Amino acid sequence: MSIYIPYFDHLSGAVSAPVVVVEYGDLLCPHCGDCYVEMKILHEMLGGHLLFVFRHFFPFNLCSISLDAAVACEVAGAQRKFWYMHDIIFENQRYLSRSALSRFGSEVGVDMSPFKDTRTNINHFEYNTTERPSRNLDEQRWFIR
Repeated sequence: MSIYIPYFDHLSGAVSAPVVVVEYGDLLCPHCGDCYVEMKILHEMLGGHLLFVFRHFFPFNLCSISLDAAVACEVAGAQRKFWYMHDIIFENQRYLSRSALSRFGSEVGVDMSPFKDTRTNINHFEYNTTERPSRNLDEQRWFIR
């Protein structure tokens, strides 16, 4: 099975890894938060044999803080710090707010000034729709090759 990985996907691990996990996740979802911990363990166990791909997937009832968290991660990603922001958000998931996201960005060395404008100009925010699962999913989905 071949998995299409576009240039804007966020990758952790070797592109040539024999195991690929693609997560369609919401940074506010408690189940995704639980899986974050498990993926860290799996990544440590498999090392270079695992490629982890994270794609934003919003629940049908989009919570604005979920979108804010995704935008904050994309702002960090534009500065090559996506995974730092991804991790600090999941590790502090219970305390998410717009001000917390700005603070987290500062803590990991991200210039968060674009974040202030991006939320109001959301049409600049791109995310993958190429291999996106159906919008009526109500839980996290994993795809493993």
